[in-house]
Amino acid sequence: MNKKISNKKILNGNKFSRKAFSIRFRIILGLLIIIYIAGFCNADNCYALTAYSSYTYDLYENPAKAPQAYLPKEVFFGNDLKVGRLNNPGDLFVGPDNNIYLLDSGNNRLIIFDENWNLLKILDTLNNAGKADSFKNPQGIYVSNDKVIYVADTENYRILILDENGNILKEIKEPKSDVISENFIFKPIRLVMDKGKRLYAVSQGAYEGLMEFDVDGNFTGFVGANRVTPNLIDYFWKRISTKEQRAGLMAFLPTEFNSVDVDSDGFIFATTGSIDYTNLAFYEDQNNVQPIRKLNPAGQDILRRTSVLKPIGDLGTEINISGTIRGPSVFIDVCVEDSGIYNCLDGKRGRIFTYNSDGDLLYVFGGLGYQKGTFRAPVAIDSLNDYIIVLDKTGNRITIFEPTNYGKLIKDAVRKHYTGKYDEATQRWQEILKLNANYDLAYVGVGKALLRQDKYKEALEMFRLGNHREYYSKAFKLYRKQVVGENFGLIVFSVIAVIFILRYIRKLLRHGRKSQSYLSDVYYKAR
Repeated sequence: MNKKISNKKILNGNKFSRKAFSIRFRIILGLLIIIYIAGFCNADNCYALTAYSSYTYDLYENPAKAPQAYLPKEVFFGNDLKVGRLNNPGDLFVGPDNNIYLLDSGNNRLIIFDENWNLLKILDTLNNAGKADSFKNPQGIYVSNDKVIYVADTENYRILILDENGNILKEIKEPKSDVISENFIFKPIRLVMDKGKRLYAVSQGAYEGLMEFDVDGNFTGFVGANRVTPNLIDYFWKRISTKEQRAGLMAFLPTEFNSVDVDSDGFIFATTGSIDYTNLAFYEDQNNVQPIRKLNPAGQDILRRTSVLKPIGDLGTEINISGTIRGPSVFIDVCVEDSGIYNCLDGKRGRIFTYNSDGDLLYVFGGLGYQKGTFRAPVAIDSLNDYIIVLDKTGNRITIFEPTNYGKLIKDAVRKHYTGKYDEATQRWQEILKLNANYDLAYVGVGKALLRQDKYKEALEMFRLGNHREYYSKAFKLYRKQVVGENFGLIVFSVIAVIFILRYIRKLLRHGRKSQSYLSDVYYKAR
């Protein structure tokens, strides 16, 4: 009996030991997995720990997963910045001194921070020639190099020119001109200034283009209006419509801009949200959609679109479970960086699309949602050094994104190529391919560098891997020319040899036919 009891205790002890071992094994295995994942993410290869996915598009317009180029660093609410609750903020701008100007539109105030987000000043009461004045739902802000502040005071129907202390230097109210319709209401929502100190304003309902003002604030005309080519159906309806009907139809034909920015050369980048989602078939052709434009002083669009896939945001359309159409993308703001890089904010899907000077898509980040790095209703975007700042109007918050090592490499490669440092750019592209072997633009970047080194055969292979037909054809022509040049003597000798051989064969054939004819004559005579 004692022996049975002792055996039972031993069995129970073994069961306990096995259970304890199993628990310890699971704990150790879990820790190893966590350590592995942490190390994997630190290598900029993690796709799943953010609230959004990153991707590019291949030649066949299919999204291809990519490492994250930007990750959310910080999210600020008004209380975090010690300015109280924000209320539907409308715009933000990073000034020439890296100070950050935030329009808290719902609270009718302008808040100024330094580059470290320390509060410098709050302008909620203005001095208008000794009288107290204030904003009314301002929607746009721009700060010049001499620190003069321009505010689109939307609901007051004016543009305000201020100094840093809130003194009104000048007001630009509704302009009068023969080119402005009688029913037009001046409601500025965005502002920008070029190198000639000409001020350009986006006004609600201004389908004729951007409104241009000279140094003295005088209206000089509209710039950048979209040229509309009517088809036969439009022409027919216009002929049979009344005067009032024609006026109503014309209001929907041109493009209405919704935001502007300026690059270091003084060219204006403008976005438009005038996209008709009821006619999605029209947008299957990318050439029909130009949501981002680059305007020269004459108002002509000079944006480069040499990429196979045009800078239009997401290429396809999505339909939610509720049946709501999401897409194509609607760019509501643009932020221009150096070296031809520009970021477009998609208000439809909450994503940021970054392009180079040729219109190639570099990367995508952001999205709609409530998590860190997503937005409820993004409204404005700007950059501070290599950080990207996005203002969420409905969420009443500011999100700051910082580049990953992958994103830094892409930007550095683009900058090196833009400034003519092709060898250094090639090194960056090769490092990028180690992180993302499906990044077509990196293959194309290496191929361009090889072209400049007269390595046409190697460039051919890079352009083939990068799915770039135009540069592949160019490299093939140069390679063919190179091969012909290097083997010209052999080719000439071969051609001459072939000619002589053909002439000899022809001579033999003639001689054979003569011999055959002679034998035939002898044969018939013998008979």
